[in-house]
Amino acid sequence: MNRTASVRLALAFSCLVLLLFAARIIKSCADPGDPFDNFSFHPDVPLEKYAAGRLGLVQPTFARSYLVVAYRYASGVPLTQDEQFAASELWNERLGGYSNNFRSQSVEQPEAGAQQNPYQHESSDATKVWSDARAQVIPVPPPQIDQMKFAGDYVNYLNCSNDALANAATTLQDRVKKFGKDHPGVKAWVAAQDAVFSNCGLKSIEPVLPQPPDASLPEILRFDREYQIAAAYMYSNRFNEAEQRFQQIAGEKNSPWREIAPYLVARIGVRRATLEVQNPPPSAGPYASRPAFDPAKMEKAASYLRDLVTKSKGSRYEAQLQALLNRAEFRVRPTEQQFHLSNLLRKQSPDGRFYQWLWDYTMLLDQRPDAVRINYYEPIHSDPAKFTEATADRSKDDLTDWILTFQLDDGAATKHALEVWRAHRDSLPWLIAVLSKADANSPFAAEALAAADRIPATSPAYVTAFYHRMRLRNGTRNYKEVHQAIDALLAAPADLPDYAKGEILDLRLDAAGDLNDAMQVMAQNPAELCGHSRATQ
Repeated sequence: MNRTASVRLALAFSCLVLLLFAARIIKSCADPGDPFDNFSFHPDVPLEKYAAGRLGLVQPTFARSYLVVAYRYASGVPLTQDEQFAASELWNERLGGYSNNFRSQSVEQPEAGAQQNPYQHESSDATKVWSDARAQVIPVPPPQIDQMKFAGDYVNYLNCSNDALANAATTLQDRVKKFGKDHPGVKAWVAAQDAVFSNCGLKSIEPVLPQPPDASLPEILRFDREYQIAAAYMYSNRFNEAEQRFQQIAGEKNSPWREIAPYLVARIGVRRATLEVQNPPPSAGPYASRPAFDPAKMEKAASYLRDLVTKSKGSRYEAQLQALLNRAEFRVRPTEQQFHLSNLLRKQSPDGRFYQWLWDYTMLLDQRPDAVRINYYEPIHSDPAKFTEATADRSKDDLTDWILTFQLDDGAATKHALEVWRAHRDSLPWLIAVLSKADANSPFAAEALAAADRIPATSPAYVTAFYHRMRLRNGTRNYKEVHQAIDALLAAPADLPDYAKGEILDLRLDAAGDLNDAMQVMAQNPAELCGHSRATQ
């Protein structure tokens, strides 16, 4: 019997003892019901620590949003606090809120009163902001506002955003300050805004419109009323009327709404493209799905937005226009948008942007022609048959190239990873990719190991590199070095994630000198080592 088999026999015997005498261990080793039992597709919990750079052992099987974060840290571009919060919220959203059960209380959240990220769900807080501002003028509670609108086919969409409610509250406060809360024009302003918001979730045939402005009103209140009427048409999906009115407002040099009006015309264009979509013809069959958007209308909206973004450089609405253009380009130019988002994600982003960029980028990766899903429960990976032919395309985008190469386990991906790393010796992400694909007999193993040995313990990628260093040295039967290195790591006061610790202990078990040594290793984490030996899979 060889050395490894003897150690594994000891492991099997130890597990038998534990299963007989420790009910808690029985549950740890046998219960498959917890979605966080399997750490092949996501990092250790709490996920906020991973977002903060405590990467642990980064696996090629991770979902791609986690790999974006790993790439950033390994590249020396840590996530800002806002980006960390955004990444955690995205993962929680995609995991159906389950990761909330593992949230770390020590992870910092954005300070109260600080700029909040727009990816947070629309909530009653925004309606309260509007209600409180309105109460200064009219003490009677406002009509209920339903921010979501029905779009058919069991689909709702956000019609009146938090920004719209906050903008109304701010404008009302400005008008109260200028004219006083008892001014008839201010009271009429509130009644008009109530009418506007009543269209947010309305399903009726006709829109609810504010009354036309009285000629006796001050000029700014008349301009406000024109804007309110246009907004009522927009929220009621009367796009022709809304577009005409916003274009007129954009041409009124004294209107306080002239700068935002072109942006709203662009929003109407995007809404047309997503809401005014033809149902599939009967010939398509009874199960044909409704298209997500109208390509011609979306291209028209995108073209208008491109011109508008160019003309609006430095304006107060530049960021909003670019975000809206990104939404349109996501549909009509997915490849170009993937490259654009990849470039943005490689750098630290302005507050409030990372969530949507990361969401869109990973969705676009999953829609690539070389993407393949083995089954519904596993993340999408690269298609080996199409990997090589897409190499030239990926070469323009290092983040995408790294993710797809890192995830693919075949000769073409190994060859490509080695070529890129040798051309960029200072690239830690590509070194990690090479290490993950190496085995003890790989001709480049010694070269990669020498580079990995130089990674400092302070690097976010250190644990991943350490794991592969030990794995490869076990493969060459350098057990004494593995034994000493792992014992030193575990003795250090490092904050090692549980999953990474379990994987490293598994390697230490392979390096055990005898049965007594194996039993001592087993005692350090019996629940983790009981179920299986991942290191040898």
